[in-house]
Amino acid sequence: MTLPSMLDAGRLDQLLELWVIWMRSSQPLRDLWYPDGACGCVGGGYSQSFDDMVLASDLRAAEAVDACIESLATLQKLAVMHKHLYSVFRFSDLESHYLDARTALSLVLPQRGVY
Repeated sequence: MTLPSMLDAGRLDQLLELWVIWMRSSQPLRDLWYPDGACGCVGGGYSQSFDDMVLASDLRAAEAVDACIESLATLQKLAVMHKHLYSVFRFSDLESHYLDARTALSLVLPQRGVY
């Protein structure tokens, strides 16, 4: 089985919705990457629940989508923010810039390991 080199439209929509939720959340940016608890000698090992693992995976995917959006051309980035975050930007041909941004994201996200 080979991994896709381009995301399909449905998966891209899911990742963009995840990014929107992450952008609107009030949680600090991964809490400056400090752990929640001190590591030490724990007798039974460390185990996460399935929900915690899914949440961590979603957080990493949203951060990767954000990094890819930040690397887009300026008009493409603004078009994505206008469409999904309802930011107010006015420029001509907004829809074509948004479609170009979707195409670029569909190609760049798999290169960064987001499928």
